[in-house]
Amino acid sequence: MNDFKKNPIFYSVITLLVGLFLAGIWFVYSLSSAQATSAKKLNMEVNKYRNLIAGYKVVPEADPISLTPVNVKSAQSDKNELINHQAKLRMAISGPQELRILGKEKITNTELVALMKQSVDEWTKSANDQGIRLLTGENKCDFGFRRYIRNAGSSPRGKFAKIDQQRLIIDFLYKLLADSRSDASGATRTPLLLISIDREPIEILDANPTGEVPRFEADEFTPTRSFRQDKYVETLSFRIKFVSQTSTLRTFLNKLHDTGRPFAITTIEVNTPTPEVVKSLG
Repeated sequence: MNDFKKNPIFYSVITLLVGLFLAGIWFVYSLSSAQATSAKKLNMEVNKYRNLIAGYKVVPEADPISLTPVNVKSAQSDKNELINHQAKLRMAISGPQELRILGKEKITNTELVALMKQSVDEWTKSANDQGIRLLTGENKCDFGFRRYIRNAGSSPRGKFAKIDQQRLIIDFLYKLLADSRSDASGATRTPLLLISIDREPIEILDANPTGEVPRFEADEFTPTRSFRQDKYVETLSFRIKFVSQTSTLRTFLNKLHDTGRPFAITTIEVNTPTPEVVKSLG
């Protein structure tokens, strides 16, 4: 301590030099460690590049596929063909744009409810005018919209454009079925009892992860078969129940096919009507 007091500058310089020496050692170690890490990463990237250039063996007996100009050009060509093929598949499934039935993109809740009620009234009146029988009472056909027709003040909470699209598709299917009642000569109309036109309640199913349709909605159903593929194919499912002659069903299917519109028939069930149904048919 006495020596330090006698020579403070000397000892301070010595302390500073020792500190600088230790800092230098730490700096060299850190630099060496960082250099080693960088060298390791560089070697990994070089190995990846070498493997990429060397190619990948898809099958043992074939030459490896490497990143050559020819292979890159071939891969780009394959990608373009795949994109074109996907576009053709979408066109084959959805049909030409002008033949698709689409709902209004900008439609309010109030407008949609008014259109639903107006359509149901028009379809019911049209059935009466054309001699198409409808069930009465609790089983009366509400064309897929019973949830909103029979519950005053109720309205959809979302997917307005899709529900409007369902309304327009039901309108198309109903009118096509009504126009399919001519016999072979076209002179008379075959009898027709429309039991129901059921729709897939898309606004309810999305909110219900189990996929179960709420009970007591007779004109709603969950399709057991569907072409829907998330992010690729979007579908809406419908089910029509009616009683008529075989010729009506055959004509309806032929007319539906001839329209060229994107419809797919997934199931046809034919049963003998009960005496009560036959009596209702008249």
